[in-house]
Amino acid sequence: MLGIVWAGSAAWTQAPPAEKLFSSYAPLNVTLEAPFDDLRHQMLQDVTYSVTGTLSYTDPNVGEVQMNNVEVSGRGNTSFKAGQCEFPKLKLKFRAAKGRPPGSLFDGVTSVKIGTHCGNGPDDVLSARWGRLQNENSPIREAFIYRLLEALHVPTLKARPVRISYVDVGTMTTKATAAGLAASRKTLVRYAMFLEDDQQAESRFGASGQYTEHTFGSADVRFAPADSARLAFAEALIGNFDWCVRFFPTDTYRCDGRHALWNVLALKRPDGSAVPVPYDFDLAGMVTGHHRWFTIVFNPAFAPGASEAAVKVLAQLQRTRTLFTRAQLEVTRAEFIRHKEEAYAVLAEAQLDDAGRRNAAAHLDAFYAVIESDERFYLPVVVAANTRMYLDARQKRRACKDAVVPRGTPVSAPVEMRDSMQAVLILDALWQWAPPADECEAIFSRAVWLPTSSISSHYPN
Repeated sequence: MLGIVWAGSAAWTQAPPAEKLFSSYAPLNVTLEAPFDDLRHQMLQDVTYSVTGTLSYTDPNVGEVQMNNVEVSGRGNTSFKAGQCEFPKLKLKFRAAKGRPPGSLFDGVTSVKIGTHCGNGPDDVLSARWGRLQNENSPIREAFIYRLLEALHVPTLKARPVRISYVDVGTMTTKATAAGLAASRKTLVRYAMFLEDDQQAESRFGASGQYTEHTFGSADVRFAPADSARLAFAEALIGNFDWCVRFFPTDTYRCDGRHALWNVLALKRPDGSAVPVPYDFDLAGMVTGHHRWFTIVFNPAFAPGASEAAVKVLAQLQRTRTLFTRAQLEVTRAEFIRHKEEAYAVLAEAQLDDAGRRNAAAHLDAFYAVIESDERFYLPVVVAANTRMYLDARQKRRACKDAVVPRGTPVSAPVEMRDSMQAVLILDALWQWAPPADECEAIFSRAVWLPTSSISSHYPN
């Protein structure tokens, strides 16, 4: 399949360099030899440190292939931090064409990222702070997400599951080498994921570079509304909160106040606009199965009996109502519904662990249950400006100091009604009271009182 070609850009005359490597989703068996212990140790002091290794595999087109002088380095914003990954994410750079026979999977490929197994922990234990799944199920689940988004026509990077034999060749002193001693060779075999490099993605999409978070500005200037909406729906589907896009200049949702872009590429179109390309899903709920912060951000009682996946999917979908017009929301809902069968076909064909399959299905089911229903998608929300919450119907005791409830905040059906007031449960879909902001204990422990006139399902109009 050829890459997306934008209007006005030149059509492809040949397949992009990485097309063969990512033409299949079947796991590829490879052997990677390098001094990994040395790399992991040195990365703690110097994140730019790299070592030289050898990548070998059996190519379906040309037979046995061995690529020497491969530069192996670490990558990722947090994977090499203490308490995260015993085995951090990697990147391979191929310094010369030699060793990549014409027609082979790596012919023309200059670099590739590796999503590693991270560690050897169980599925029910996540890393401290960021909450990573530290075993080889993680990269396989993440590779599935890339395939799923592709089936849903969401621009993203190419990925492929791999089974890697990591051979640690050790490091040898000059004296030991002169004595003819052989380097120690420890082998670790784990599932991983090959991921397309950014520059190759730029080529595939016909882009002329990309915007950084310092040059991006905001999505209302750089992205077409349809692209922005597609991105937001996709991130909701997979339960991912490890991403940020500043949708408008004053957007401060989660990390937008600090990062205009986070885990989203903004690839430049020839006309100066950009297309959003989400990536890095190892912290998505569809991978981890759980988020450590869930109970301090969302009230599970808002949707009794619903899974954590369902609440998180619902919250991000509700946020889209504050970002896009009703017409754009309807177009985007219809687009994802149109590709529903393709999405479930990808799940049926995926080689996932049992828990990963159930988790993926939970997210897909929750997503489509909401977007296929007007009643579930257009929940009642706060629509009036300067609305405050109270602990009593007489509005004598405020629930959260002087905090105002943002427009678009979802509320439940009334638990109780008195005169012009109603008691409702709150879903903090806009992260108004999530840490490090001032917490509002009331929204997690009880119903709060709001003026009935401040609530409506007709939002946006």
